[in-house]
Amino acid sequence: EAIIDSVGSFVVKPFFDEVDFFSDTLLIYIENEKYGICNLNGNPVLVANYEYIGKLVDNRAIIVDQGKIGYVNENGEIIIPATYEVYPNYQSYGNFKLGLTKVSKNGKAGLIDENGKTFVPFNFNEIGLISEYMACMKNNKWGYFDKMGKERIKLNYEYAESFRNGCGIITKDSLMGVID
Repeated sequence: EAIIDSVGSFVVKPFFDEVDFFSDTLLIYIENEKYGICNLNGNPVLVANYEYIGKLVDNRAIIVDQGKIGYVNENGEIIIPATYEVYPNYQSYGNFKLGLTKVSKNGKAGLIDENGKTFVPFNFNEIGLISEYMACMKNNKWGYFDKMGKERIKLNYEYAESFRNGCGIITKDSLMGVID
């Protein structure tokens, strides 16, 4: 696979099985079913040894190395080593937003900041999407904490979704509703 400009000249010559843009100056490439990052000349910045490399979101991108999640910066440098567990939908839920991301350790969910520092301890069975008020589940009850990690709405619901547009969807006593 190659990338050409508007007049048909090679921007990236066909060196790899697949290529996709990572940043203005770097590409994600796939070689022998492994992901890596290279510059526009095809020179590797991060050799293709990874099971997955995601798109750059908030200056961080997910990498999966030997079944563990970590993060690289916009230069392809590993900022957060691959030590966190892969979990369902990590390719969506594991992207940074508001300077935070959801990760899993020892089967428990928590939040880390862009430098890998624990922001919300690994005390939850589940955490929803990053938002102003994030849904969290512990002992089969759902509630909410804010973007500073402080509990805002007690774990009191059968189900909850993180707030969007100032509202959260909840289930209580088998009835579904919206709270603000």
